[in-house]
This record gives sequence, C-alpha cells and structure tokens, in this order.
Amino acid sequence: KLLQEKKKKPKTTKYRLPSDYRYHFNQTVERFRTCSSYMSLPLHKSSVGEVSVVTLKAHCDTIHATAKIRPTVSDSLYVVKKQCSLYEEMYKNPFEPYSRVYDQAPLADTSFIVYDMRTSSCKKFIGDFGCSMLDEIHCYSDRDQVSFPSVVASSGLKLSPGLDVKGSETRDRVYVNENNVPILHLAKRSCHWYYQNVSECASTKDAIIV
Repeated sequence: KLLQEKKKKPKTTKYRLPSDYRYHFNQTVERFRTCSSYMSLPLHKSSVGEVSVVTLKAHCDTIHATAKIRPTVSDSLYVVKKQCSLYEEMYKNPFEPYSRVYDQAPLADTSFIVYDMRTSSCKKFIGDFGCSMLDEIHCYSDRDQVSFPSVVASSGLKLSPGLDVKGSETRDRVYVNENNVPILHLAKRSCHWYYQNVSECASTKDAIIV
C-alpha cells in the first residue's frame, strides 16, 4: 500500500515520482523486509536551509525562515518552536537509548509512504506508529516531519547495528525492533524527489545492511 499526500503532491513530470508502484514497493519494503518505508529528508535548502547536515534543529529553523515568505507553512509557528525545544530537552542525554536513536537523525519526508500490510505484526506496528504520530500532531503542531524523529525514538526501534557508523546517514537506513527484526526503512536522501530521480533511484543489493 502506498500513500501520497495530495496537498503536497508535486507534479510527476517535474519530480519524476514513482509511476510503477509495484516496482517501488519491491525496491523498498520488500527488499529491506520492513513494514513501512519513508523517504529521508534531503540535504536541501528547502528542508534544512544552507547548513551542511540534516538535523531537526536545522529543519525547525528552516520552517521559521520560510514563514517569512509563506505564512501558512504551519498552523502555529510558536508551537513549532516550543515543540522543537521540547524534543531537544527530552533527548539531550546521550546515554539514554531513546536519545541515541533520536540523534541518529531519523528525519523523513512523510509525503510519500509505503506500507506492507500483509502480516498482522506489520499491521499492528503501522497502526501504533500512525496513532503516535497523530498524538504528537494533536498535542503540538501540524508539522509531522518535526514529530517523526521523536515518534521513532519512543517506538522502541533502533538503527540496524550495521548502519550505526559514521557516514551511514547518506545511505538507506533500516530500523529494527528489540529482536533485530527490520521494521522501518528510510530511503537514502539522494533519491528524494527534489533531485528529480525518485522514480529511478533504487539501492543496489550491495547497499543492504540489516
């Protein structure tokens, strides 16, 4: 099952979004054996401004900067600012497991999602994860990309051990549960539709580390 947020839907001819959904499914959740797949937030001025790393702080700062020319970027910039500050405070202890996951930059563009609903365990995870996302949106702002890293951190997932190395943030990333079962996939950020190649950009088998 693939979900595409209509209000943010870019023109397919410009961004070359996936047109063969079965192929895209096979290249994401099927290949990495996960329940869901998201696109990583790209290192792009529209996402993180002019900085050289993708972080929640950079994304939050970019939201505020964008609001000067696009006031409707959020339902409440004040709440977004408070939400970002709250997360920074919640996950500031580097020795806490949740903080470690949070610091591994699980930032995603939630406009295009792939779900594998074929098993009861995946259905449960997808439902629980979705409810947690909605809880954050209900309590704070409508910016689901801001909520995403906190939801991942509190879900009990962790970055696959083989990817817990410097430099892996540019690759496909897989988060596993307490039994090291792959659950969530983040496609490498170079495949984002901002770069106009998401429909053709797919990992090779050599890139899989789970």
